[in-house]
Formats: sequence, C-alpha cells, structure tokens
Amino acid sequence: MNWNLVKQVVNRLQSRIAKAVREGRYNLVKILQYLLERSYNAKLLAVKKIITNKGKRTAGVDGELCESI
Repeated sequence: MNWNLVKQVVNRLQSRIAKAVREGRYNLVKILQYLLERSYNAKLLAVKKIITNKGKRTAGVDGELCESI
C-alpha cells in the first residue's frame, strides 16, 4: 500500500473543502464532503490511524479488545 499516495488524495480533498468554505461555495462543500465520507482512501487512512495508535491495546467502555480486524 502506497500510504503517501493515500495521504495525498485525502489531503487534496480536505484542502478543496477548506477552499470552498473560504469562498462560500457551500453546495460544493456538501458535494466534496460526500466524496470524502465515501472515499476508499479516507477509510484506509482512518483504519491505519486507529491501528497504529499506541492506545489500541486499551479496552473500550465495554471492556473488550479487538484482536484482529
């Protein structure tokens, strides 16, 4: 997995959202947020951040640990 490319794709979408907000183009913001929410790259990055987090070995409120995904 090319993580630099994944980060670039997600960062580009986030930058486009920020730019559209600054310009007041809220219909475009809505469309870009929809794309980001359903982006495969964003999902990959989110899962990677959770898995590589040092708190991943801490049990949640239910007292359960997720050993594998």
